[in-house]
Amino acid sequence: MVATTWRTDEAAAPRDVDAGRRDCMALRDAGGLPHVALADLRHRGNATYAYNERHRFPHVHDAVCAAVRATGANAFYNEPPRQLGRDEYEVTTHAVLVYAGAAPPPPGPLAPGRRACMAVRVEPGSNAEVAGLRVGDVFETIDGVAPDAADPCPAVLRQLQRVAPGATARLDASAGGTTRALTLARPPAGLYGYAAIAVPRVP
Repeated sequence: MVATTWRTDEAAAPRDVDAGRRDCMALRDAGGLPHVALADLRHRGNATYAYNERHRFPHVHDAVCAAVRATGANAFYNEPPRQLGRDEYEVTTHAVLVYAGAAPPPPGPLAPGRRACMAVRVEPGSNAEVAGLRVGDVFETIDGVAPDAADPCPAVLRQLQRVAPGATARLDASAGGTTRALTLARPPAGLYGYAAIAVPRVP
């Protein structure tokens, strides 16, 4: 387990970035997702910083993402900020490697090209939830076509964007060794209501 600490007034101070950028997914927690804990990252800031980390989910910073990636993780979640002084707070970020498979990945570098697209958030009331998509589901096929294993989540999105507004796609989703056939309707705006991340597929 690696521990890293920085302050927001240092040269490596966090800067806002898009929460959906590849291999740096913000999670509310890792519950329900197969994962390996890789590092605890501790960073400090003022009350505004602490509020953003606690209440503006998914709030992500460059330094957090850089540290998460450096551990080999692909996702993270934050503990509630801890007050250290009058206007100083510490946030602990847990860097985790989310994976698809019945057993954790072995130590060392993972084989390239064996990646899956896994749902890590499903919005309540969304088309994805109505279809039965769950956190931890892997997108196996869409209308019988498997996504590119080298870069699966953009491939899934491209396949879903080809579905005409109001039409449906057949989605085969797997979790825990069980595959389910779902019928996913495309909403008018094309936002299905899920967030996903590319994860290593462990045999």
